[in-house]
Amino acid sequence: MSRLSRRVAVMWAGISLSCACILAVQVAWSCQLKKTWSVDDSFTVTINQPQYGAKFPCGAEVPCSGWATDKDRWTTEDGGGDTADDSIAWYAWEAGGGTWKNGVSTGANVTWIAPDTAGLYAITLTADDVDGLPAGDEGNRNDPPGSVQVVVAVCPHAHPTNFRQTIGTKGIGVLSFRYVWDSTSGNKADLAGVEMGEYVSYQGWPEPSFWFPDPPFHEWGQANPYKMTFPPTDDYVDDVHPPFGGFSTPYCNSTVTARQIFYFHCPTCMTEPTQAFPLAGTIYIPRCVKQVNGAWIYTVSKSGLESDPLPLP
Repeated sequence: MSRLSRRVAVMWAGISLSCACILAVQVAWSCQLKKTWSVDDSFTVTINQPQYGAKFPCGAEVPCSGWATDKDRWTTEDGGGDTADDSIAWYAWEAGGGTWKNGVSTGANVTWIAPDTAGLYAITLTADDVDGLPAGDEGNRNDPPGSVQVVVAVCPHAHPTNFRQTIGTKGIGVLSFRYVWDSTSGNKADLAGVEMGEYVSYQGWPEPSFWFPDPPFHEWGQANPYKMTFPPTDDYVDDVHPPFGGFSTPYCNSTVTARQIFYFHCPTCMTEPTQAFPLAGTIYIPRCVKQVNGAWIYTVSKSGLESDPLPLP
């Protein structure tokens, strides 16, 4: 074969190979199955920092970071299917006060400048996925925007701590218990503005109800549950249990029980609306009107301590 003949043969072979490749690509393209997309339930938004309940000084620069993930589901006519990651289009931050450094409140990483006013502030991150479908596909990949929120404290306030009951005292028909506490700052004057008190709920009685049934007690009642407050700047508070009202019949009641909770609340020292002290539980306060050695007496007891008998007419 001449040199020219060989050259022509190689050219024809190359053309044939190119045509075969083009044909293979066309066949593969024509055999590709169309995907039908649907949003999945796995669109999540997360705040990495700040953490819920974090505390910052007034005016502090607080780094904020978060991310979002999204998976959408697809199926094909031949029964195939899987999930695929979708991109996140944008992040937007909001806060209940303060400002954003350099005016930037969008993106996965921003800086919040805390306000100069003490309080609890909510920081919210909202994110959204990318709209649109791959060419030739159908369905929906557009999840609604998702949000997540944390609450932080700015210029946190001192709060009461180490709440405890001291030894009670007793007298004629009266019991008294003293409660004391400390301040996390070491100075009780710093507790000004903090609400502190006792919440008592007498169980087994309808609402509203009374502490003690009539008979034997009358002309005395108190709504159930009962809430009282006392200044946390004081050195102590006395819980006094005296006799109440008159007594209409002999009676000894040891069934009235109370859920007694001592608590504090302040808008800038904690991440929950109300904080209960560990000293909480079901308190039994039996009150008795009974005859002893031919004489009628009244007593009250609590926490293992009983008043001295009060003689009754």
